Amino acid sequence: MGLLDVLEPVPKTKSGKVTIVAKLKINPEKQTKFEETMATAKQHAYSDKEPGTLTYRVSRVLDHGGQPTGEYIAFEEYLDKTALMTHATLPHLQDFLADQGIIASVSLDFVDEI
Repeated sequence: MGLLDVLEPVPKTKSGKVTIVAKLKINPEKQTKFEETMATAKQHAYSDKEPGTLTYRVSRVLDHGGQPTGEYIAFEEYLDKTALMTHATLPHLQDFLADQGIIASVSLDFVDEI
């Protein structure tokens, strides 16, 4: 199953925007690659390559001692489904997702502002 399979169907929201909150567990030996890829994705998200990306934030989860847990939270907001699919089909993300050893687990929720 690929990323596009996980993203379908995209629910309709009152605002028309598509907002995703994802929680990812990254395999320890791949965390550096993950963070580098997310930095590249963020640069693209805030460039003219992705005009429909409104917010793209990925944060590292810390334990109570301030140490990284290997889990990450992504908050992504897109103007519409077309903007989401533009982001999801970019070559650097497709190459990253082709490496099956990076993501240990992922949960993905679509959300809507109240």
